[in-house]
Amino acid sequence: MRIRCNYTDHADLAIKRLEKGVLLVSQHEGKTNVMAMAWGFPGFMWSKPVFIAPVRTSRFTHDLIEGSGEFVVCIQPETMDDIMMRTGSCSGRDVDKLKELNLETFNVPEVSVPGIEGSLLTYACKVIHKASAEPLSNHTLFFGHVLGVYADKSLG
Repeated sequence: MRIRCNYTDHADLAIKRLEKGVLLVSQHEGKTNVMAMAWGFPGFMWSKPVFIAPVRTSRFTHDLIEGSGEFVVCIQPETMDDIMMRTGSCSGRDVDKLKELNLETFNVPEVSVPGIEGSLLTYACKVIHKASAEPLSNHTLFFGHVLGVYADKSLG
């Protein structure tokens, strides 16, 4: 069971889990994808709670976020780390990772992108800005306005 919480609730957990990697979910035109994201930035910009998601421009996820303007960040428990790592081993262009990894999703009210069942924290984000990380890397930094955060009831 999930409960809506404040953006800053459990932020320490989100930052700690980013060191290992978390799940980034995207969806557009009926295609849903999940990938491993091992760096990102929860914070506060432009008087808004923001989650910055760096995505390599060649990734399928990049195309989906560009198309929908939305993404969801799911902070998984350690028991799902193997699944998280496996989401980074193939492209969603070629494989339905949700089906392949037996991942179930749930509706997130603020966006059209689903969350991943079993996640400890879920951040629903609407892209409000993007920036290139060139020349340091070929990533786009998607600045997502956090519209809602949901915590697993076990977090208290």
